[in-house]
Amino acid sequence: MLIGDPYGGKLTLGFESIKTFGTRFWSRMDIPASSRVTFSPIIEIADMPHANKFGVRLLGELGLDLGSGFVLARGGYQARLFTEGGASGGGTVSYGF
Repeated sequence: MLIGDPYGGKLTLGFESIKTFGTRFWSRMDIPASSRVTFSPIIEIADMPHANKFGVRLLGELGLDLGSGFVLARGGYQARLFTEGGASGGGTVSYGF
């Protein structure tokens, strides 16, 4: 479910479940920092893959509009238990047309 401007500030709520892989719930808030930069805090709750209990991922995603496409960098913290967890990071390049 998307609430807000599809091309600007918005809240996205989601859910998916794959029979033997697990279940995931998430929320994402896209906050435009400027006309070319968007920051998105993300909360995911999942028992993927094949976990016996749900865990939480707290992520931040930074989007930079390069014209016809965009680049995203992702970083955050994830844990299955309150006392255990670790930092995460990643990136992706997408082309919009």
